[in-house]
Amino acid sequence: MASPVELTAMRRAIELSLNGASTTPPNPDVGCVILDATGATVGDGWHARPGGPHAEVDALTQAGERARGGTAVVTLEPCDHTGRTGPCTQALIEAGIARVVVAVADPNPVAAGGAATLRAHGVDTELGVLADEAAEANARWLTPFRTHRPFVVWKFAATLDGRSAAADGTSRWITGPEARADVHRLRAAVDTVVVGAGTVRADDPRLTVRLAADDATDAAGTTDATGAADATGAADAAGVADAAGVADVADVAGAAGAADAAGSAAAVAAAGGVVGAERVDATVPGGAETVGGPMPGGAGTDAFPLANAGAVMADGGAALTDAALTNAAGATGGAGAGGGRPAQAAVAPGGPAVVQPLRVVVDSGGTTPASARVRDDEAETWIATAEEVGATADGRVDLARLLTRLYERGQRYVLLEGGPTLAGAFWRAGLIDRVVGYVAPALLGAGPAALADAGVNTIDAAIRLDVADVRMVGPDLRITATPHDHRKA
Repeated sequence: MASPVELTAMRRAIELSLNGASTTPPNPDVGCVILDATGATVGDGWHARPGGPHAEVDALTQAGERARGGTAVVTLEPCDHTGRTGPCTQALIEAGIARVVVAVADPNPVAAGGAATLRAHGVDTELGVLADEAAEANARWLTPFRTHRPFVVWKFAATLDGRSAAADGTSRWITGPEARADVHRLRAAVDTVVVGAGTVRADDPRLTVRLAADDATDAAGTTDATGAADATGAADAAGVADAAGVADVADVAGAAGAADAAGSAAAVAAAGGVVGAERVDATVPGGAETVGGPMPGGAGTDAFPLANAGAVMADGGAALTDAALTNAAGATGGAGAGGGRPAQAAVAPGGPAVVQPLRVVVDSGGTTPASARVRDDEAETWIATAEEVGATADGRVDLARLLTRLYERGQRYVLLEGGPTLAGAFWRAGLIDRVVGYVAPALLGAGPAALADAGVNTIDAAIRLDVADVRMVGPDLRITATPHDHRKA
């Protein structure tokens, strides 16, 4: 049974794991604390980027010989395979670690088995310590293994009385420029953005990541000279409509100054605080660097890790049809599993780059206009029809099958921006894992709500949320929450 000192160390390891949240995808977020034989902390670390040192190695390097005879406290079972780095089990054994305390067993069959290897070498190993807290911190990575579908974040913007637009349909602007820019950071975190065909028909959004120059700065302070939002970015944030014609603020401007970075994951609250370390930016194929930045208030953790190219083009998944992945000219997107490199934002040579997410239009009847901007070559697009994906009894796209198709393709992190009706359909299907709501200090009294029919007919059936983070983003309030029964799913 874990000691009080080990429990404290595990809480610290959970905090540390979030330091790499913006740069580790498609890898997990992992933190580690090394205790010497007396129980004193002699090293700590986290996994910062794919191909970089794992958390255990990072912490062991800091501890040096003081680790011998000590304890390693780690949020995820140490890996037991050789990839771009060697197995962490071997590093722990060679360092003379006598005991390993683990929060969550590794569900990845490629890397699992670390606990058994450690025990076989005489290392006392305990699993399941603060497992719920650690799993919540790493939900973005663990959920696809457990559900065989991507992790889904629903983003919405609304007034204090829950309206996403006024009675006349206008919605520019419900939230301020800081919140609108913050959403671009949220987009930069994921590998897929999902909207409905009505959104595309009504507003013709681009659904791309457009970060301000200050957000396109890597850990060394190199600024992307071309990263500022273009003049048309502000115009893209007009109120958009879902398939039922209900307005929502789905495509947002990146033209208004430097964005506050995204909010902390649920585990930050569980761990009792936020971490203030700088983030180390990861590299993507071709040598460009992904974009990072600090959280609001100076904290270094981030609920919305930047998508890595490996997550977008994972090997081994089933390819989507070439016809479905299109650009403006109608050419194939080349985005079958293991396919070409995903689109990136325009950057100066050698500067940081943003991996553009896959744009998915849920279009039951195939009504997306040929001229729609989501068909351009800024990013790949899948027009997901009921005929191709599969239909529900009412003829609409089967959303569970849609997520399965995305999972087979290698997509692991979805941002749902599609309006109240599509959001309601996702809620009815039980497919929402996290909510990020931007609430403006304004009242309308009439107009469409931010969420349409979610299958709730009585107060006892209300969708209850566990609030993980609340903070100001400019004049607006950003709330990050998780469905109350999420862990039971």
